[in-house]
Amino acid sequence: MGDVLRRRFGLWFALAMIVAEVMGVGIFLTPAGMVRTLGSTPWVLGVWASMGLFSVAGALCYAELGSRFPEAGGAFVFLREAFGKRCAFVYGWMSLLVMDPGLTAALGVGLAQYLLALFGGPTSLVPAVAIGCILVLSAVSLLGVETSARVLRWTAAAKLATIAVLVVLVLVRGDAGG
Repeated sequence: MGDVLRRRFGLWFALAMIVAEVMGVGIFLTPAGMVRTLGSTPWVLGVWASMGLFSVAGALCYAELGSRFPEAGGAFVFLREAFGKRCAFVYGWMSLLVMDPGLTAALGVGLAQYLLALFGGPTSLVPAVAIGCILVLSAVSLLGVETSARVLRWTAAAKLATIAVLVVLVLVRGDAGG
């Protein structure tokens, strides 16, 4: 009971965590499907802008809830306070057994697809590479907070650099890829 958790994250880790959260693997997976579905650049940009506004609204709601209920637990605490212990309990188990593993699997598959495309591997290896990626990143987490923070900073920088390169290529090319 005498143990106190020490703050071990600094500003750069917090920024890297936000970049990694906002710019997950999905940001590289969804645009092609959006363009195919919507058919025009203005529509795609409009949807991205709208979703950006909704994301800001959601972030502001979570910030307000976090200041109102400043205890560990996030959504679990908010649901407990709003709807009671049963709802929060169900959410906790659903998060543990459905949402978090599903999200991990989806991101692992996305990362595997990109790695295989980058290194020229066959798509039949996607499940094995996805499982391998999840195991490697889990092992990194087991190595400690500092190691995890280092890897997170590196991946956030890689994502930002990739987006910057893509933007520059589009600007240099001068068209929408048609």
